[in-house]
Amino acid sequence: YHQVLQLSDAPPKEISPQMCQKVLENSLKSPSMLCMFILQDWLSIEPALCGSDIEDERINKPGNPDGSWRYRMPITIERLLSEDEFNAKIAQMIESSGRL
Repeated sequence: YHQVLQLSDAPPKEISPQMCQKVLENSLKSPSMLCMFILQDWLSIEPALCGSDIEDERINKPGNPDGSWRYRMPITIERLLSEDEFNAKIAQMIESSGRL
């Protein structure tokens, strides 16, 4: 929080959509050749697209071989494709990072 995002205040107890976007933008601007995110990272910048239960968003549940590495997207692919403002925001973030 302090080193990577260069923020001096106390880290928040819960992350806001704006902070999620800041983390994504920061990662996109890194000098790494590759920059990969899971779908939940992108959806976190738009609360209306996130699942309602934070536990449903977890993909790794240590100690639970039946519940790990599974994820069900909380919206349909058709809805995701129709979210023009959201998709434009992602495209702008990627383009402004120089990764396009």
